[in-house]
Order: sequence, then structure tokens, then C-alpha cells
Amino acid sequence: MKTLKNLIASKHQTKASRFLGYLMPFSDFEKTLMALKKEHFKAAHFVTAFRYCLEGKITEGFSDDGEPKGSSGMPMLSVLRREDLINIGLVSVRYFGGTLLGVGGLMKAYAKSALLCVENAQRENAFKDFVELETLSAHYSYKELDALQREIKKFSLQLSKKNFSNQSVEVEISGARENLQAFLQQNKIN
Repeated sequence: MKTLKNLIASKHQTKASRFLGYLMPFSDFEKTLMALKKEHFKAAHFVTAFRYCLEGKITEGFSDDGEPKGSSGMPMLSVLRREDLINIGLVSVRYFGGTLLGVGGLMKAYAKSALLCVENAQRENAFKDFVELETLSAHYSYKELDALQREIKKFSLQLSKKNFSNQSVEVEISGARENLQAFLQQNKIN
């Protein structure tokens, strides 16, 4: 399985509709989707697909965002599956060009958006081998939280969950095993 190092974009046009594709690491998916909705506020649709793995379980999903059911998100998800990509989010922004494409035309156009992103990523050598993430839980005081977030970033880890209580913050930190071990050693956590 492969995953992605950084954001990759593509664009194409089908019968006057413009399709802007964005392939990204899953950790950036929600943030990137919100930014795209602000940047492309006049776009008609923001179709999405994603695949990620956590603790050995693959989770997948898609959204047709108002396009006919199964006509857009599923073809993009099929590309992610076929290319064996994981921990990846995909957004295709459509600017409607005035011509209805029909379900078959939409399926081809959205699949093309995904395929162009994959081809661009291959051309830019943006794929890397997937390393399954491990997760640990720990409690920190509120005053330690800022320093903790800097350390998490320094070791290429992700803060996947925060639960606040009166006294402390319980966090879940995930990342590659070797990065977690280095983080634990550096921060003297057992």
C-alpha cells in the first residue's frame, strides 16, 4: 500500500464543466476541504472520497455532494482502491458548465479527476510506502499542552483525540512505531 507525502492537484474540463482534483494526506483532509470551499465558493459540487487505516482496520467513505447517487464519490473511491492508496483524502471541485453530463458522464469525469491526481503524484514522486500507525494515550496538565503539541509535530506524530477534564487533558497520539518510541524516550514517558 502507498500513501502520499503532500497535496497534489489536477484539472480537466468535460463539456464546459471544470473539475479541479486535490489528492492529500488524510490528516489534512478536513482542513483542506474547508479551505477549498472558501476558495471556490462559486463551485457547484465538492465531491470527496477517502481511505485510512487505524489499528489495522481500513475505513473508507465518499460523498456525492448533491450529484446523482453513486455517480461521483464512488468512482473516485474506486480509483483509490485500485491504486492501493491508504491514508488519503480526495476532493474534486466541479464548476458546472451548463451541460448535464448524465450519470455515466459524471462517473467518467470524476474518475478522471482522481486518475489525473494519481498520475501527477507518480510524476512528482509524491507517494511513499504506507507505515501503519500506532496509538498511545497519556494525560497531561493544561500548561503542558502547548509544549506537547510542538513535540508531537517535531516527531511527525498526530494528536488524534483530546478529552478535557478539570485537572488534565487526556490525549491520543498516533504515528509510526519508531517515531512514537523516539517521542517517548525524549519525553521520558513509559
